[in-house]
Amino acid sequence: MAARLDWQRLCAVLEDLARRDWLHVDAMVAAYRAVVATVHPALLEERLERSSDPRLRRLALEALKRAVRPKEGWSTELRAKLTAYRSDPSPLVAGAAAYVFLPEG
Repeated sequence: MAARLDWQRLCAVLEDLARRDWLHVDAMVAAYRAVVATVHPALLEERLERSSDPRLRRLALEALKRAVRPKEGWSTELRAKLTAYRSDPSPLVAGAAAYVFLPEG
């Protein structure tokens, strides 16, 4: 099961699926769930954020959202990463990032 994979194995599986062009809609839904369930979303995000594949960058954005710790919130670094995702050339990434709302204050 993808939810049981460590972040490195999950990343390898996602990169392989992208390379084979198998990240279709249903696979992306499963990938979102796996990203949400990973124990180390920040590490996964760091690896996927530089991908040339917009689907992997979209998954990196999902990992970024999961990397936010409730007590710490959106740090300056995490906010900068979100800004970068909002400027992504792919509508898949930038559009999703536009709907990540930060708490006021």
